[in-house]
Amino acid sequence: TRTAFLAGKTDDPTRQLLGAEQEAWLAAGLQASAATWQVLGQQVVFGEMRIPLSVSDNFTEEAIQAFLIALDTPEASRTEAQRALIAQPRIGYELTNWDGFPAARNRVRAMAQAGGKNLVVLSGDSHNAWAHDLRAANGQRVGVEFATPSVTSTGLEITYPRVARGFLADSFQRMVPDLKYADTARRGYVVVTFTPDAVTGEFVFVTSVFSNNYSASVGATLRAQAGATGRALVRV
Repeated sequence: TRTAFLAGKTDDPTRQLLGAEQEAWLAAGLQASAATWQVLGQQVVFGEMRIPLSVSDNFTEEAIQAFLIALDTPEASRTEAQRALIAQPRIGYELTNWDGFPAARNRVRAMAQAGGKNLVVLSGDSHNAWAHDLRAANGQRVGVEFATPSVTSTGLEITYPRVARGFLADSFQRMVPDLKYADTARRGYVVVTFTPDAVTGEFVFVTSVFSNNYSASVGATLRAQAGATGRALVRV
């Protein structure tokens, strides 16, 4: 909950999303893997999705815009109110995802870092399209995440109908540093292709989920190179 998060209770290292037995199995598998890519398929968004508390508490265009204006204002020119907006706590927009289990997530990222792995996390459940860079606690890139949109279920465009769809997706990318792509309005799926050099995710969207007559098109393509100098998503 919000109160528990702000009190630091979600930072408890004993909190588990995978469970101790499954976490140990994952660590052993990552360590033993000699493949170029280590692919972790699991249910919920893995990347950090922490947004300003003022936005979480009042998810409106006005609250989002106030934070973004403060973010874009040079520090020396910010008002006291804007400095407070920048300095405020951030909270996961959905604490039942990995944002509610930060110590467990740190351990998974550390597993990849320790072995010099190219981690690719495939996620779902949020009903929206996301793509993240993944970093260890020291900021080193350890991999990427592709989170698929839903095929038919509604997403954040229904949760926040008074926030313009394009503005909502763009705002998430500006509020969340390692979020490299978002689409919070369209339905579809993601096609992930692996080669020895790179991993590519194509987000495919359909024009309608209410009719048998529809067309599909690629809304965005993102790619990351393998290796320590790669593991960062770029639009292609």
